[in-house]
Amino acid sequence: MIITSNYGEAGALDRFGPAAGLPPILSGHVALADQSRPPPTATVAVVVGGQLDQAVTLFESCTVVGVLDNGMDVDNQEQNQPIALCRNPIGGLPAIWPLFRHLD
Repeated sequence: MIITSNYGEAGALDRFGPAAGLPPILSGHVALADQSRPPPTATVAVVVGGQLDQAVTLFESCTVVGVLDNGMDVDNQEQNQPIALCRNPIGGLPAIWPLFRHLD
């Protein structure tokens, strides 16, 4: 699964991800946090955007595997944000999922 930091990232991946074979998209941003829940047995998540500082405290390991790049050098809130592969959520993903919820 992919966990995004906001509805813009989630929307883009939801729109273009299926054709690329991407896994389900989740986000803790406002009402998106209520629309889907992570599978209880999930042990791996791709964390996209500005929540890496939080993710490293919630998973046993997180490795940055890339950064977001819009390809147009447009300076926006997503540009150069990390993409991390995070493994083994501490306490299980359902337990930490509420901590990804945010209203900003």
